[in-house]
Amino acid sequence: MTNIFLKNSSDENSRIGKMLGSKVLEKKPLIPPGLAAPGVASAHAKVHFEKANIKSRLKHEGSFSAIGIGILGLSFAKPYLLSKGIWISIPCLFKTITHLPCLTCGLTRSFSLMADWKVSEAFKMHLLGPPLFFMTILFTIYFLSVVLTGTRIRLELSSSARRWLLFSGAIVLVVPWLIKLVFMRSFW
Repeated sequence: MTNIFLKNSSDENSRIGKMLGSKVLEKKPLIPPGLAAPGVASAHAKVHFEKANIKSRLKHEGSFSAIGIGILGLSFAKPYLLSKGIWISIPCLFKTITHLPCLTCGLTRSFSLMADWKVSEAFKMHLLGPPLFFMTILFTIYFLSVVLTGTRIRLELSSSARRWLLFSGAIVLVVPWLIKLVFMRSFW
């Protein structure tokens, strides 16, 4: 089960609070232990809400907000920039050497197609394009809300949970790439 807490204000001198310049709120369980997600042990993940100062928010979430806005802005602007001859297309080094698409080949085109709501074409360019496009929107909204409100969600994972998450992420990247290599050769 996942434990979700608001930390004690007396816990402000914690290592994480010092590193992030955060003020932590009163300790309260947000989700009763019986209602937490099944299959996740309490020793593996803890979620905290913490109040961060403006300097910390701008440094961390502000940077990610700017990156998200830049990615989404370029996704929407790419067709216009291409029509004006302004877009610079940088060739993929992996594809140039191996004549095979890399793990991320097609993501830019997929994001651009998603910005134009051409979902089926976006999936043809990269299977992860549409889900990543929506995740980029959601995370950008989250980071902007942290910058504006000062309350961030902090997820603490055990080392085994971090390894499992890293392994799962690698699988999520490799499987669509293999599908593209084997079944979608016409979309390279």
